[in-house]
Amino acid sequence: SDPVKLGEGVNSHVSYRVSTTTNLPQYRWSEFSVIRRFSDFAWLREHLAQRNKGVVIPPLPEKGLATSKLGLTISTEFIENRRTNLELFLIRVAQHPTLCFNTDLQFFLEASEEAWAEQKQRTATDEASANKSG
Repeated sequence: SDPVKLGEGVNSHVSYRVSTTTNLPQYRWSEFSVIRRFSDFAWLREHLAQRNKGVVIPPLPEKGLATSKLGLTISTEFIENRRTNLELFLIRVAQHPTLCFNTDLQFFLEASEEAWAEQKQRTATDEASANKSG
């Protein structure tokens, strides 16, 4: 919820507040919120797919073009549509009997923005190393 546009022009992006309420014992809190952007959801989906072979991972909304016809602003309708579909993605993952216990999902939902950025950087470095040696 609460999408916020950050930056200007080609460097702009939208961040979304992800609020969670859970009774699963592996979580540190029963209610918490984090800020994530579309690329974070894409990272989560990719890692869920890599670590859960044979499990159908819910789809993300299309990346799409987030600009107006003039290419200057992100439309409110586009942002709301994407927010709704990202929320649906998370609900489907959280309700899945296997995926709801995934540590990547837990980290996505719980980690501070700083810890999240470090983890994404670390996995990108690890994957780049694996691709060079493989």
